[in-house]
Amino acid sequence: MSRKVVLVLCAAFALAVGVATASARDANSANLALSSDVVRCPGDPASLCFGTLNGNGLAPNSLVTIQGFRSDGTPGFTVTHPVDGNGRIHFVGSLFCGEDNYSQFMNFSASATAADGTTITTNVIATAPCYDRHTG
Repeated sequence: MSRKVVLVLCAAFALAVGVATASARDANSANLALSSDVVRCPGDPASLCFGTLNGNGLAPNSLVTIQGFRSDGTPGFTVTHPVDGNGRIHFVGSLFCGEDNYSQFMNFSASATAADGTTITTNVIATAPCYDRHTG
């Protein structure tokens, strides 16, 4: 099976389970995923968060940027998280649910610099997933 077919199948699976992913031009150089899964916030287990970040092959010690855009396309906010010295990131629950009154109307994506210098951007997660969930 060719690399292109495998990548297409992986992307289709990721979108089906609610994960926005991106890869650099060279399929082996980098990947970045922003999940819409709702989890208990790290450091504040009474609250809910979403936007778990995972990536590797990124520029060591760089920043991954998550952006929220309002439905009219204007920027809502920007959050950054550091990549470790090995070019990896794993950050659970990057965004607080209910952080502001407008976040349920926002679309989210993440971008990073791959180790080869290219910029990769995930697909868009449409609207914060928190507003359809209840805090158990």
